[in-house]
Amino acid sequence: MTLTFGRPRPWAAPVGKNGLTDDRSDVACDQQWSEGDIQALRRGILIRAIKALDDLRLGTQTRSELFDWITRDDIAPFSYTTCCLAEGLDAEALRGLLVARFHGNRPVA
Repeated sequence: MTLTFGRPRPWAAPVGKNGLTDDRSDVACDQQWSEGDIQALRRGILIRAIKALDDLRLGTQTRSELFDWITRDDIAPFSYTTCCLAEGLDAEALRGLLVARFHGNRPVA
């Protein structure tokens, strides 16, 4: 499955007197996310995070943020645990492997 995203419409980010607002009630959304789309996004987030940890160009702040995401046990739509569960992976086992492989070998702030 390939996800494609179009160019944002000019009215997609309403501007109030104090800059951007979070009120998007006047913005029409003509595309619905399917369960498959959400599954693909979760898979992509997880794969991209793991690949990023193997990137020697990754800064210490970004590496710290990735490990913070990986080590949290919260359940949210795109949390590490939820992404693992959606892929049928054992979050704890994968976390152990990632920490052993990447945390000990490269400095983390």
